[in-house]
Amino acid sequence: MISERYYLGAIKKILTISLLVIVISTILGSFVLRDDHLYIAHAETWPSKGVRLSFEMLSLSWFSLSDKAAEVVAEQLKKVGIEVKIVKLESSAMYPRIMNTFDFDSFALAVSQNPDPTGMINAFHSRNAIPGGSNYWGYNNSYTDELIDRMLTTNSLEEARRLAWIIQENLSKGPFIPLYISINTQVIRAEWKNYTLMPGGILEAYNRWSILYMYKSDKPEENVFKIAFPSDILTLNPFMAT
Repeated sequence: MISERYYLGAIKKILTISLLVIVISTILGSFVLRDDHLYIAHAETWPSKGVRLSFEMLSLSWFSLSDKAAEVVAEQLKKVGIEVKIVKLESSAMYPRIMNTFDFDSFALAVSQNPDPTGMINAFHSRNAIPGGSNYWGYNNSYTDELIDRMLTTNSLEEARRLAWIIQENLSKGPFIPLYISINTQVIRAEWKNYTLMPGGILEAYNRWSILYMYKSDKPEENVFKIAFPSDILTLNPFMAT
């Protein structure tokens, strides 16, 4: 069950694109397809009148992978009569709307992962569905919360793995729909030593070993860290990247 908080007015439909997340909010009610467009039908005027099903999808203007994903989703939904209006924003405008005020119909966003499933799975715990939390999409399910708590506190690796798969199965029955995940090819300047390849992806907060132990060359002209990483689709399952 999604909590009552998310039944009032709208339900958050979650699509995950790679490390891209798209959250689609649809108004509860009946629908009718007319003139190649999907309409939300009102009981008192069914089926002659209604409100056309249309919503905005926020996308980062500088992130081509996210932007393209939003365009593909919009194009596919258009074929079934749903209008998606893509709104391209800079980071300074988009992040506060989705992370602090939850002011969105839907959005496309890259989300980094942990070397183990805890980062991805913990993002679905209801305690993180708060301003500034990691549960941007507002997913709230008491059974999922219980499973996550058990997975994060068990002393058994096998039990943690078993619970992670149950959590994934439970999420698949709800509004969370994974689409794909990307694989990155990492290129680092040779002057930087002790860079550690992590199963979770590129250098970031989760790549703790590189952050702790990587050091630069003694040559001042080489003391600029650069990393390049083209992304390609690897799998349709975001949990398989961990």
